Amino acid sequence: LDVSGVVFHYRGSDDRYSLDFERAKAACKANDASVATPEQMRAAFEDGFERCDAGWLADQTVRYPIKNPRARCYGDKKAKPGIRTYGRRFANETYDVYCFVDQIGR
Repeated sequence: LDVSGVVFHYRGSDDRYSLDFERAKAACKANDASVATPEQMRAAFEDGFERCDAGWLADQTVRYPIKNPRARCYGDKKAKPGIRTYGRRFANETYDVYCFVDQIGR
């Protein structure tokens, strides 16, 4: 899978897990980015990206990438590396967000 660009984690200024889906999209847009797709997250994971923070993706699922499983970061894959998923969530639930930018310093 070849995706050019960068996936980055964004946390609201209020607190961890404070963004509903609309606020998550707005946060990425305010940073000249878009909400990352599952394919972009997969490419970032394959490039070594890891975060123990659940965040929105563009398909309204909530996921996080883990290379080195550890307590509180096992998710649905127990002690195996991979992208954890909470599945599709209601838009009013709050999490962080993973954004995607195709160029740094536009």
